[in-house]
Amino acid sequence: MILNDVIIERVNNLEEYLYSTRGYLHEYPEVTGHEYETSKFLKAEVEKIGLPIEEVPGTGFIATLDTGRPGKTVAIRADIDALAMPESEENLKGKKKYVSKNE
Repeated sequence: MILNDVIIERVNNLEEYLYSTRGYLHEYPEVTGHEYETSKFLKAEVEKIGLPIEEVPGTGFIATLDTGRPGKTVAIRADIDALAMPESEENLKGKKKYVSKNE
């Protein structure tokens, strides 16, 4: 199996998990500086796969995947805050599956 096929297969195997995780995070949005439950949820998910977590001030954290091989380090950064704005249950493609429960 070529690498591209392996990647596609692994992503397809995670599809349900990825959609449910996205849905949960979308249902419980938290604005900048108040992402306490979001951060807690994400840390728990990262710990499930065995990555060490380094706490940083505020609601952020650093997870490290050490390959044990010498070489360059790759950093990936993501925002976890939500926008403070009203949300409609309707979008261009029809009824939304996940709507904020924090409003």
